[in-house]
Amino acid sequence: MWPKAVDEILRYHHNGILGLPRVATEDVTLHGVTIRSGEGVSCPMLAATHDPAHYRNPHRFNIHRTTDASTTFGAGPHYCLGAPLARLFLDIAYRALFTRFPDLIPAVPEREIPWEGNLLFTKPASLPVAW
Repeated sequence: MWPKAVDEILRYHHNGILGLPRVATEDVTLHGVTIRSGEGVSCPMLAATHDPAHYRNPHRFNIHRTTDASTTFGAGPHYCLGAPLARLFLDIAYRALFTRFPDLIPAVPEREIPWEGNLLFTKPASLPVAW
């Protein structure tokens, strides 16, 4: 189940809050909102990976999903070329970590985990664990 767990981790907690800003090259209307040519837009990746139209119960962590986390890596000409390497790296790392420390658990409640205030990437400042 490690590959599915990795996909769900990537979907559930995308580390890019704002996504990379884009500038519209032509007028486009999406969901009743017109974005004019030259206007900047920011597409939060968490909006894509938590879209209830694509993921059932998106706020629930579930490694048994039938959908994947491909939106995590973008789409079309902006699809991340490193996606297969990232998945492989995470599969190996999580498998090794939890094989070596099968009883690994957070040492503090989730709400007490400190987070860095970086607006481009979000990640814990530290993650105390116990086993």
